Formats: sequence, structure tokens, C-alpha cells
Amino acid sequence: MKTFENHELGISFDYPSDWVSVYNCRIRYGVDVLMTHGPMSFGIMRVADKIRNDVISSNKTLEEILRATVQLNEIVYKEIQFNKYVVRDSYSASVVVRKKGKTTDSVMTVEKTLLVYTCDNNQMFLVVLEDTPENYEFGYSPSELRLVFNSFRFLC
Repeated sequence: MKTFENHELGISFDYPSDWVSVYNCRIRYGVDVLMTHGPMSFGIMRVADKIRNDVISSNKTLEEILRATVQLNEIVYKEIQFNKYVVRDSYSASVVVRKKGKTTDSVMTVEKTLLVYTCDNNQMFLVVLEDTPENYEFGYSPSELRLVFNSFRFLC
């Protein structure tokens, strides 16, 4: 395992050593962190800085925000699940969608998780894992994602 740490983003997590970091991903792909391993890609984007508690005070609001991330070319495959991943001082909502790949006609499974950090100045991150349906259904990519979330830390 390797450790990713970024004080500007305020996050740290462990990830498998065979994942490859993509440089300049903010400019090229619009995300703050992007890593790949074979057909799998893993990305994190800070969605908001300093969220007021009353803005995201219920699962209903969190669900609305997460549903807004589902694009026209995506079909909800597994409904929204709240707090699927437990990260200290946060709460989350996850949804699994299916879509056609960008470079091929193959179908990809995408798990999107909104992670809301509730400490001093609330922040929200969108964590996205994309992989083949086979890797996802056989549990390979979900287990990798669970490893990341189990080690996820917010840097205050």
C-alpha cells in the first residue's frame, strides 16, 4: 500500500501500490485526484468548500445532490445507500450507475460517493470509482474502494 496525502485538499488515504497516479488531472480531467489500474479508474473532486450545516442537514438533500451527478448517459444500477463507507467525522451517500465507456462501446460500472466532512468547516468530496461490470460484480473494485475509505483521513 502507498499513501496519498494532500494538505491543500485536506485529505489522506492509503491505496494499492499498483495504482498509477495521473499527473495534471485537474487540468486534463477536472478532478483533484485520479488514479488508474487496468480498466479501473479512481478519482476525487472537492465539490464545495465550507458547506453550511443547514444546507446539507438531511439525507433528502444529500440524495438530491448525488442524483444530480447522474448524467444522461448513465442508468442507476443500485439505488442510493447512506453511510455505506464509514469515515470519521463524516457522512456519505453512494449510488452505482452503469454507462458506456468513453473509448469503447463496453459498459462500465461507476460507483459515486458524496463524502461530507462535518468538522469545523464542512467540505464535500465526490469520490468516483469506474471499472468493468465483471470486476465490480466479483467484488474486486469494491474491495479496493473499501480499503481506501477505511484509511481515509481528513487533515485539519
